[in-house]
Amino acid sequence: MSVGNADRPGLDLDQLSRRRANAVKNGIWLIIFEYAILFFVLSRCGGVLSVVVGAILLAAVYFIFAVFLASFSRGRRTLVRPFVLDLTFLFNTLVVIIVLFACLYRWAGLMSDGKVTSDLWDCIYFSITTITTVGFGDFYPCSPPGRAIAATEALSGYFLLAFLANSILELLKTGR
Repeated sequence: MSVGNADRPGLDLDQLSRRRANAVKNGIWLIIFEYAILFFVLSRCGGVLSVVVGAILLAAVYFIFAVFLASFSRGRRTLVRPFVLDLTFLFNTLVVIIVLFACLYRWAGLMSDGKVTSDLWDCIYFSITTITTVGFGDFYPCSPPGRAIAATEALSGYFLLAFLANSILELLKTGR
């Protein structure tokens, strides 16, 4: 059976469901890859090498995110992304980004109560408050690289918030 209208040529329903299943499978593999990145970063957090690797992996996460979004559109024929997969991928990306930035803060150093701290949990806390742009002020970067890292993370938070808002609006619009 073929489905289509004047704008879109007919698609076989079986082909469409296979394409959607393949796209979902690719999304699941990307999520597994994100967990592998998270495990690697947490096991190696600290030192200049982990900062370089963390920055490369952060760029890889953004690239994977773009590939994942592009996998649902091929020219004029588009597939509907499952909302649960969107939210899962967004949540996992957020966790990986928070941990990667925490490792960068651990390297750059944070100030709290007049002393430098590089405790991983403090860095994760600061990363969460920065990506959500809350910024309580109890921790702050103590070096120019640290301030650049914080600015980059805050801009990343805006991007992720925009994608989350778009996903929720798509859900409401399509009624899924």
